[in-house]
Amino acid sequence: MAQACLGDLWQSSDVDVFCSARAAPCVRSWLVEKAKCMFVGFADYRITLTDDPLLYTVDTKIHHVERWGSIIANIMTNKCGYEREEGKSICGSEELDLEALKETAYYKQVTEWGKDCQKNYVDQKWNNMCFDILGIDNESEVYNIKPKLGGDLPFDFDGWVGKIDLIIARIEDEPKEEWQSAKKKTTKKVGGKEITPFDLLDDFDISICKASFNGKTFRIPEPHFTFSRKSTMEPYRRDIVESYMKHFDPTISQMRYEPIELSALVSATIKAVRKEVPNAPFYKLLDFASFLPDRFTGEFMGRGFLYDPLVQAKYGAPVQFHNWTRKLVYRLRKYQERGIEVVGAPTICIDVEMDAFDITYV
Repeated sequence: MAQACLGDLWQSSDVDVFCSARAAPCVRSWLVEKAKCMFVGFADYRITLTDDPLLYTVDTKIHHVERWGSIIANIMTNKCGYEREEGKSICGSEELDLEALKETAYYKQVTEWGKDCQKNYVDQKWNNMCFDILGIDNESEVYNIKPKLGGDLPFDFDGWVGKIDLIIARIEDEPKEEWQSAKKKTTKKVGGKEITPFDLLDDFDISICKASFNGKTFRIPEPHFTFSRKSTMEPYRRDIVESYMKHFDPTISQMRYEPIELSALVSATIKAVRKEVPNAPFYKLLDFASFLPDRFTGEFMGRGFLYDPLVQAKYGAPVQFHNWTRKLVYRLRKYQERGIEVVGAPTICIDVEMDAFDITYV
């Protein structure tokens, strides 16, 4: 939407669609039926980093991000041999309507794959994101990847042509579940406060990214800045980036440290940041991790090893805070390189590189 406001076309950009968890099935069906798109997997840079279960523990209202791409583009890129039953090739046929696409062998195949994608693909991802110690649970059926009742869900694990990110909000306060059974039918009631698309937008770090269109109304926060190619940055994130980059030792990225040493090094940087920015609302996991017992033993396998969930939670929290701060830094740089003046932005040396770190690397 920022591109529309500015009349620009940025390279390597995509379209972000924000929706609540309960609205997602209808939005998926709209993407299939109106936009002729298909589900091609998760945007893994959003739902996984170096420590899958820890990504969501820093600061986000997002549950997951789905990557969607053009059905026709995927056929042309990956499956150009598929043809319609009457023998007409669809390669290069950008104007085919959905009914014509439904007659292709490829559409029929990916629709069958979509019926089993929850079991064969999604559940495996969800398992990697569950982290009981931190209260992170993805068992609620409200997050299942499904279309509206009676709709298709074309899915190709090998599909890679995707320029639409469907961003699904979390349900706050881990929902309570009640089970009811009657005549072999089981229903699941899900409680908890639902995060709205506007909640997701309002949580952005850079204000120009909050511009949106909901099908009826354009919403442009700070239009006097937006139309002047300017933007503000959320104050706490701005202060954390400034402080972190002041205290961060860039030589850490050039050396090879053991994971526990790495956690200690970034913890020292975070300690300095917290003295300068004490009231930022992003330290919850760090405080929780500090109270966990330390049972790291250095043994290769078993309890006390780096893959022990308790060890990951304790030592991974500072590492993930570093990775989150790095993401803020590179997003700031990206928008500045696009010609956006971020008002009051922290000064960051352009030559400083920050690696994403992995607590489980040995």
